[in-house]
Amino acid sequence: MISGNMLRRLQMTELEILLKVDDVCRKNNIKYFLVGGTLLGAVRHQGFIPWDDDLDIAMPRADYQKFVSLSNEALGELYHFQCIENDKDYWLLFGKVRKSGTIFAENRLKNIHTNKGIFIDIFPLDDGNEPDNFFQGIKIKMAKKIQDVMYYRRGVIAGDVSLQIKLLSNFSKIVSINKWMMIGQKIVSGRRKKSQYYFNVGSNYDYKKQTILKEKYYPLKEMRFEGHDFFVPNDYDFVLKQIFGSNYMKLPEESKRVNHAPKYISF
Repeated sequence: MISGNMLRRLQMTELEILLKVDDVCRKNNIKYFLVGGTLLGAVRHQGFIPWDDDLDIAMPRADYQKFVSLSNEALGELYHFQCIENDKDYWLLFGKVRKSGTIFAENRLKNIHTNKGIFIDIFPLDDGNEPDNFFQGIKIKMAKKIQDVMYYRRGVIAGDVSLQIKLLSNFSKIVSINKWMMIGQKIVSGRRKKSQYYFNVGSNYDYKKQTILKEKYYPLKEMRFEGHDFFVPNDYDFVLKQIFGSNYMKLPEESKRVNHAPKYISF
């Protein structure tokens, strides 16, 4: 677990990336907002959770795709948006904006060659139905299964792997990783004009917790985070209670204050 000056320097680098993303989004009318532990940090600490070492934002799918199309030019040479559209071997259903020339070396990535720069996560939010919708659950589980298989096939270390994942990985090799990931994205990303919910298929939290009424997000408001104003959901209290429970303002026990613990960081 990283802490002290190293952790704070990492957080400030992530903040630098967020400021660049915020600038691109404001100039191009792209909607985004803080989510997950980053939103919790903004509300509870007015910045990073003191022990946190990552930063999360989300965008509605249409805005996410607009950001993808603009990213290569708009982010400049200092930053790179790693996503399935920009990296043929990428294995996740969400993207990461990484700072060029830096390293955030996670143990799980030690066997693969890929961009390992310091990053922030960008999660696309897709149009959905109520959390218990049966067919929606099937689609999300299919997309996540594809991601899990490509995760293993790419060589990313993720603890014990089931025999099912290993077998599916072997069978999947008739099609490229990128094509499989595009299929997974297409399964969940259909536009639904009458949809009242967003869901987040990329999040590690249970997808039902991440299936939230759109009206809880809009109109977006701004909140201070590390001395800067960023967008947050309008009813951030509802969103945080949905994910972290009603006592989200209470600090967890010290034993639960953990982070990614990267093997190596270079600024």
